[in-house]
Amino acid sequence: MILLFAFGGVSLKIADYYGERSTKTISFISACVSALIFGLLISHNSVSSSIILGIILGVLFSGKINQLNLFFGLVLTLTIAFILKFQLPNLWLLFIVTLFSFIDELSHEWCSSTKIFANFFPLRPFLKMSFIIMAFLSLIEIKYILAFFCFDLSYDFTNFLLNNYATKHK
Repeated sequence: MILLFAFGGVSLKIADYYGERSTKTISFISACVSALIFGLLISHNSVSSSIILGIILGVLFSGKINQLNLFFGLVLTLTIAFILKFQLPNLWLLFIVTLFSFIDELSHEWCSSTKIFANFFPLRPFLKMSFIIMAFLSLIEIKYILAFFCFDLSYDFTNFLLNNYATKHK
C-alpha cells in the first residue's frame, strides 16, 4: 500500500508536468496510471480513501484540475474506484485532508504570484503539518502517515527530476 502511494505521487506529477507542456501521449498515459493507483487506494479501505479523496477534492476546489488529461484521470479514478468497490471515507479525515490540501494549493498559487515567502510555500507545508499533528495525537496509524509522506516526497522528487532534466536538455 505504501508503494502504491509513492507510485501515485510519481505518476500524478508526470501527468501534471507533461499535461502543462501539451505532451498529450505521455500526459494521458501517466494520468491513466495515476487513476489506476488512486482507484485501487480509494477501494482499499476508508483511511486510504479519505487521504486520496481529500487530496483530489482539495486540488479540485482550488481549480487545479485544469487540464484535459487531469480531468480524464479524475473520471477514470472514480470509475475504477466504483468498479473495485469504493470505500466510504472517514468524514473527519476527509475534511482535514481536503481543507489543508486546498490551503496548500491556494498558498502555493498566491506565493508564486506575489513572491512572498517564495521559498517556503512551494513546499506546500500545511497538509504535511496536519499529518505530523495527527501522528503526534495518534489519530491515524503510522503506516498511513508513511504512505502520505511517500506520496508527497515522490511527487516533489519527481518534480525536481523533471525540472532539472528539462532545464539541462532544452
